[in-house]
Amino acid sequence: MRILLVDDEPLIREGVRTALASRSDVVVVGESGNGIDAVDAIEQLAPDLVLLDVHMPGLDGFGVLQQIPEESRPAIVFVTAYDQYAIRAFEQHAIDYLLKPFDAARLFKALERARQWIARRPAVNEGVSRLLKTQHRERFVVKHAGRQRLVQADEIRWIEAQGNYVLLHANGGPFLLRETLSSIERTLNPARFLRVHRSALVVLDQVLSMQRQPSGDYELRLRSGDVVPLGRSFRDAFTAVWKGESA
Repeated sequence: MRILLVDDEPLIREGVRTALASRSDVVVVGESGNGIDAVDAIEQLAPDLVLLDVHMPGLDGFGVLQQIPEESRPAIVFVTAYDQYAIRAFEQHAIDYLLKPFDAARLFKALERARQWIARRPAVNEGVSRLLKTQHRERFVVKHAGRQRLVQADEIRWIEAQGNYVLLHANGGPFLLRETLSSIERTLNPARFLRVHRSALVVLDQVLSMQRQPSGDYELRLRSGDVVPLGRSFRDAFTAVWKGESA
């Protein structure tokens, strides 16, 4: 079983690594000290199991999972020092959790639960996914100019489909993200983000006007000056929630 360790405390990672060294049936394929690096490590290393700290600066454990498409999400065991913060929420849904400080026996018990989960090979960890669907995505990890950075949801003006990728149109961007528009739409707050075309989502409060073209189609003008097409099949849903200027 290939394991990725994600924790912002080096001593915790060292202790887990030492305990796992006594097991011949597992291998630590990598370590990450923050959530942003963890997203990249999961993508690059494709571990079977991630021991994932819940409480980390910048991007926490919940945020990490929101960056990983469901179809490629590994088994997750949460690690936390805050029982009131995570344990009750995940008791019935996560594969397991480890409350800091924990000993090797407790760690190994979590490994066995993860092994059973992997053996069943469900398409997705339904419990974690169910919980994540109640939380709207507020940040995105993107690669830009050779580095990884966070883009906050409230920085985005609109999102454009590019095949199996999307472009996040935001200040300093656009930023390319390897997700489909449909998959990303399911994670966003529908009160803020609305599908207006088969290839576009907009932030409602960024729309300045709706303008009819000679062809009879409509375009949305954003406060930034961006122009976004409004598909005919999406027009009624858009006008039902947007009460601005049309021409």
